[in-house]
Amino acid sequence: MKRIVYTVRSLGNSGGVERVLVNKANWLIKNGGGIYDVTIITEDNAESFYQVDPRIKIQSLNITKQLSNSAIIRILRFVLFTINYWFKILHVLNEIKPDVVISVNARDFYILPFVNKKSKKIYEFHWIVSRPFKEARGASIVERIGRRLSDVIGNHYDGIVLLTQKDKENIENDWKNVEVIPNACTFTCETRSELLNNRAIAVGNLFHVKGFSRLIDVWNIVYQRYPEWSLSIYGDGYLREELQQKINGLSLTEVVKLEGKVKNIRDAYMQSSFSLISSYEESFSLTLLEAQACGLPVIAFDCPYGPSELITQGVDGFLIPDGDIQAFADKVCELIENKELRNEMGYNAFRHSKLFSEEEVMSRWVKLLD
Repeated sequence: MKRIVYTVRSLGNSGGVERVLVNKANWLIKNGGGIYDVTIITEDNAESFYQVDPRIKIQSLNITKQLSNSAIIRILRFVLFTINYWFKILHVLNEIKPDVVISVNARDFYILPFVNKKSKKIYEFHWIVSRPFKEARGASIVERIGRRLSDVIGNHYDGIVLLTQKDKENIENDWKNVEVIPNACTFTCETRSELLNNRAIAVGNLFHVKGFSRLIDVWNIVYQRYPEWSLSIYGDGYLREELQQKINGLSLTEVVKLEGKVKNIRDAYMQSSFSLISSYEESFSLTLLEAQACGLPVIAFDCPYGPSELITQGVDGFLIPDGDIQAFADKVCELIENKELRNEMGYNAFRHSKLFSEEEVMSRWVKLLD
């Protein structure tokens, strides 16, 4: 029996990191031939938003971060929290004695290679690594020291997993043992959306990086030409109130809806005619792949790095020069106007998503775990 441990901050969030982690752990249990014993270590004891196979052990460190309005107190609490976390994770890993530890928790990065040295250590990045590291070369002394330390620590891992080839190309001179393993599509569809409803969909946490404010600007242009079409945004986050105020201010309340988070996002995709990605950056864009799996064409800003590795321009979607609101709106209108193009792109997107099946992606993970 091979003991596999995943570490993550929480399973209570509805984000892509949590969804991907749970799906991978479930796959190892269901399809791993009975050779894997899987444990997920979390900082808190929040109930998992996604369904976890009952054979997977979830071990909570039962620590939560306390907030404060004082910057000094926040820094002190962060330091104490991190030290407490380190002591607890060390203790748990020494008890479990895993064969492989896979972390998606940033708190682990600097200590994991030096803990329980007999186990294989893999760090899995779900954010862009190369961009901030490259920018740090011209940054402050503290940031440059942090980069140098990261270079050293990264080379002590048995494996560093990135999501895109472009990210690897920009970082491989700094780290050895870098692998590119994309996310697998989180579900499969036997049939694809009919693309008949007058509705577009966008999915993601309501955070600044997702660019939903500029997507609302896009839809404000689309609305002037096609008031019968609507945009549904699925997800939640700290910008919800601000985004709703913008929607109200533009008098778009009847056509732009903040739908919140849902358990079964596949049904929402299947009731839509195309998907929109407005992010400032995407390490991969799981939501883009999910939309393709449902047979939806996708329009996305050509931000670093994910969209350009998943969209073939003019074949299964459109890549828009980053920040060009008018060009984005024009392509939305083109898909609205041209049902035949919508269907052709949707079919191509549906076929393309099969390259990211769980079987295909997990075969690469199994090889890395051995």
